[in-house]
This record gives sequence, structure tokens and C-alpha cells, in this order.
Amino acid sequence: MIADIPYRHLAGWQGMLDIHLPAGDGPHPALLYLHGGGWRMGDKAAGAVHAPFWCAMGLAVVSASYRLADEAPAPAAVEDAAAALDWLGDEGAAYGVDTTRLLIGGHSAGATLALAVAYTHARQPRAVLAWSAHADLAAYHDERKRAGEPVAWLTASADPDGLARALSPQALARLGLPPTLLVHSDRDPRVPYAAAARLAESLSGHGVCAELVTMRSDHHLPKDHPPDEIARAHARTRAFLHRVGLIGEAVPHPAEAG
Repeated sequence: MIADIPYRHLAGWQGMLDIHLPAGDGPHPALLYLHGGGWRMGDKAAGAVHAPFWCAMGLAVVSASYRLADEAPAPAAVEDAAAALDWLGDEGAAYGVDTTRLLIGGHSAGATLALAVAYTHARQPRAVLAWSAHADLAAYHDERKRAGEPVAWLTASADPDGLARALSPQALARLGLPPTLLVHSDRDPRVPYAAAARLAESLSGHGVCAELVTMRSDHHLPKDHPPDEIARAHARTRAFLHRVGLIGEAVPHPAEAG
């Protein structure tokens, strides 16, 4: 791992990232990974947990920090993630990355950021891998307000309702977006599965290459899903990336075998 590479400098804050490289000679396609944590917690160290699986597929994993809600409200984290993607496109070749094959993805809050960046930023990634994303951020924002538990990352901003709509993947669905893989458990207790299903349908209806992988699980965190469901999701991910021309055939990670 190449740790603590600065990608963005702001007053009082510096964006950092870690790069995990797969075996073999590069340059390698790269996944910009954004951690979960409800925009309130977490850091780039989460990338190290998932890197073995992605690296086994032949991907370099670039795990980036971004500003959390107590550091800056929305849309700061989206801006940070976009800056990390730009850095990777501009500087990644020096670290063994194929800058023509960049993906973006993450889990939960990070997956939502990944979709927002992929669907709004001028530098479009080749694909999106979104695990347990808030596919309809506007609906989630409204639901949390009604429950008296508003999303701090949004409510601290000048226009929470407008930002929730502007950054909602469902509202951004249109022709010309990058191939998108959504992975979601059918009984996720925190992030509605139905929203992911609607987004996949909307994207496909607009002619976007989109696929929904449904895991049979009542958990939200990857570590809690049944091992066979994780293995199936990773196999579908490999097939998706191969189909869209981003990786060749990859040797399964040992945890996926059998």
C-alpha cells in the first residue's frame, strides 16, 4: 500500500488517499473507493478491508478521505470525491494506474457520493460500483425529516431540500451515464432496497447499462452478509466489469471459492 498521498489542499483540511495495487505489471484499472459512515464517521482505512477482493479482480484500489458533516456540510464531500477522481486521472499514471480505466464506487454514504460524482462531474468514470447506496437521496432525506432524525450532512447546508434533490441518483438518471452496478440486500434495515430497484429500472429505461445484484440478507454492512451472498455479489461484479471491458478474467479471491 502507498499511504497518505495528498490529493486536495484546503484551508484547515487536506484530502488524503491510499493506493492498493494488485499483483502483476501495470498499468491497472483503478477503483476510487469512498467509505461509508452516514457522512458522519469513517475514513479511508476502510479501503484496506475491501482491497483484497478488488485487487484479486485486477483493480488498483484508491481509497480517499473526504470531509465529514462536522467538518463541512453538503456538497463538500461530493466536491472532495470529484477532486480525488480528477487527481487520479491527472496523477494516477505515476502510481501504476491506467487513467483510461477509472471506476468510482463505495458503500452506503460513500456509494451515494460515488453515484453523485459519476452522474454530475465533468470527468466521467468508466463505471460505478455502488453497494447499499441511497439511490433516492431526496426520498431518504424526506423520510428522515418526518422521523425527526434529519441527515446532518444535508441539514447543515444552506438548502437541504434542494441539495437532496440535486444529488439524488434517482433524479439524475438520464441517457449517457456510465455503466452502473448496484449491489443491495433485499432487507437492508438502513437503506431501502426498493429505491435501488427503482434506480436500476430508471437507468435501464434511459438506455444506461445498469445491473442490480440482490443479496438475500437482512444486514447493511458487508461484514454481516452471509458469505455465500458476498461471494455471489463479487462474482457478479467480476462478470459486470469484464462485460463492460474494464478487466479480463480474474482469479476468485479464496473467500469466494467453492
